[in-house]
Amino acid sequence: MDGRMNEIQADVRGIKSHLAGFMHSEVSHDSTVAAMQERLDRIERRLKLRD
Repeated sequence: MDGRMNEIQADVRGIKSHLAGFMHSEVSHDSTVAAMQERLDRIERRLKLRD
């Protein structure tokens, strides 16, 4: 039983690590999208393309 519990704990640690990596990637992508949106807004203002 102890061996099985250790396996489950190792699996959970692996899942948590993978999830943390995924979340870090999402934050990075969100930051990139926000920066691109900011640039697009600025371009639209300069070209007077906004309604």
